[in-house]
Amino acid sequence: MEDITELPPSNDDTPTQNVASTIFTYLLLATTLILTCGGNTLVIVTVARTPSLRTVTNVLLVNLAVADLMMGLIQFSAFLSIFMAEREPTHAACTISVSVVASVPLVSSFTLLGKCKTVRLYLDSMR
Repeated sequence: MEDITELPPSNDDTPTQNVASTIFTYLLLATTLILTCGGNTLVIVTVARTPSLRTVTNVLLVNLAVADLMMGLIQFSAFLSIFMAEREPTHAACTISVSVVASVPLVSSFTLLGKCKTVRLYLDSMR
């Protein structure tokens, strides 16, 4: 029986990526990063600067925008840098990436729960 635990020999004569495809991918990633960060920043600034928009619902919306902004800044930037390096990511890079992807929504959810509980306690105390 053949040992399948060994990797096949590497072929150093693999063709390089198509330049047009690489440029398209860079532009797509950069556009997504800019739209994600820009749109969420606009939501945060708009709610912060307009007193009439400071409602409970909009505070929760700002919380979601902050979580999305963190994902955009951390995860997209990390993915873009790994992609631009044109090599396989290391085990540490994968571990950090998965940790960020898992922790940011979790922290956002806990923050939402805390804010909802605080608002509920505040409204109960007003009665």
